[in-house]
Amino acid sequence: MSARHEAASPEGGRDLSFFDPPAIDRLLGVVLELAAQVNEERYRRLALERVLAQRGVLDPVELEALGADRDFEEHARGELERAVERLFVPIVSDGHPLRPLRGLEPRERRGAGGGR
Repeated sequence: MSARHEAASPEGGRDLSFFDPPAIDRLLGVVLELAAQVNEERYRRLALERVLAQRGVLDPVELEALGADRDFEEHARGELERAVERLFVPIVSDGHPLRPLRGLEPRERRGAGGGR
């Protein structure tokens, strides 16, 4: 890590960079934005669960029981894996400049290493 950089932003203000190379700052910005979005989604999900439970549409006990339901867990895990694979498309896809960072496509890695 190097000392903080200061440069003019396109808007004319100061752009504070804390890492060298600046790409790390951009990556950190993406991570923080994703964390903020996850927090907002969590808040909205909890609000939705509360309203549905108060109106008798959703039984909180049944909702908790889904955590032990193997079929639901398998479905949710599959959805998560597909979402993560989509996140890595720019890195692992043919023709992308960062392709050398990954040797195999996600499905090939799972097959070769046993996967989940």
